[in-house]
This record gives sequence, C-alpha cells and structure tokens, in this order.
Amino acid sequence: MMVKNAPYKFSEFESLTFKYGLGDSLVNQYNSKTGMYQYVNHKDSIIRKTVKLTKDDLLILHRRAAQLGYWNFPSSIVNEEKTKTNSMHY
Repeated sequence: MMVKNAPYKFSEFESLTFKYGLGDSLVNQYNSKTGMYQYVNHKDSIIRKTVKLTKDDLLILHRRAAQLGYWNFPSSIVNEEKTKTNSMHY
C-alpha cells in the first residue's frame, strides 16, 4: 500500500542530488545544494559547471517528484510474512 499524499512538504525540502549514467558509472550528476553540475560531452570529456536553481525551479522539481511517486514509501517497512526462520543452535 502506498501513501497517497507526499510525506514531505516543500518547506522541508533541502536539496536534490541527481546522478545518472551508463551502467555503474554515474558520471553525470547535479547537486542543488552546491550548484555543481557535471556531465560527459560527445567527446567523452567531463564538463563541470555551476548551475544555481531558483526556489521556483526547486518547487517545480519537488512537485514533479511527488507527481511521479518518488516521495511515496510503503506505509509499513517490515516483513509481512507470517513465518519466521529461526536459526538452529547446537
């Protein structure tokens, strides 16, 4: 069961870190707290820039994340199985 309303308000939102890339290599990244944006261009060079987002930009990202369900967590994060596995002690 998923929570319908986003559990985080925008006023509680501090920063966003977004990393992406091919396979295990998450070279492309953005951190809204520092404004550091890093990506690999078509010549396989790593480009580093500083991109500051406005409060309105962060609000749009927060609303879009809530719309896509990124803030939806299970209401209960426990094992729901009725059986327990007890380890044998000799």
